[in-house]
Amino acid sequence: MFKPVALLALASSAYNYVNLAFHSDAVKTTTSPHVAALSTDRNGRVRCVGNLIAPSVVLMSASCVTNDIPIGAAFVNDTTTADTIEAKRAVVHPAYDTQTHANDMAVLQLVRASHAKPVAISWDPVQPNQLATLRGWCVAGFHDKSNG
Repeated sequence: MFKPVALLALASSAYNYVNLAFHSDAVKTTTSPHVAALSTDRNGRVRCVGNLIAPSVVLMSASCVTNDIPIGAAFVNDTTTADTIEAKRAVVHPAYDTQTHANDMAVLQLVRASHAKPVAISWDPVQPNQLATLRGWCVAGFHDKSNG
């Protein structure tokens, strides 16, 4: 697998998780081509999601580092429409803690550029109570599965 490399310092953020109402909308498969389904459990369900932030760079959780990256899959259980690219190198946050998952961030460098358009990144500071949009496949509740 990959060895952590501490050459690239990743920004560390403090998170304040608040129990808010969760809303999920189904979206067209072309809406988020930058989303990567990164890791599946033994039943084929996606556990981790990353985002293409440059043509050959994926930002993801360090706990989900994997070697083959399907980018732009139309459906969570069918990655045949994805642009699957092998990862050349993984850079895990140097302070990532596998027990507490603090600093759970990694950057994957792909062996080639993806055909998908990278996500647009805003460098504006996030304000307290500011709403955010998350993209990927998720479990909205304990038994409510959604993709969008």
